[in-house]
Amino acid sequence: MTIPIIAGESYMGFIFSEDAFVLELREDGTATMSVDMFGQQKTTNGTWAENAEDSGMVDLTFEGETMSFECYSRRIYWTMDGAEFELVKQ
Repeated sequence: MTIPIIAGESYMGFIFSEDAFVLELREDGTATMSVDMFGQQKTTNGTWAENAEDSGMVDLTFEGETMSFECYSRRIYWTMDGAEFELVKQ
């Protein structure tokens, strides 16, 4: 079952803002991920690169861990703890 949670809408008493999860990928290959959910805030710096084997993927490295994410046009997709995320470039 999929339950879409859209920024600004309430879900189980929580309202997620558009900046609840922000991923910034810079031209120099550096990246910043900021999470502001459930009263917890965390910002992590890392790196990113286009996946060498699949141009439809991007590799993000934060805290020594590299993960690959689907990346098409202006969107990045991934699954974390059973939840699916879609970030749209602003």
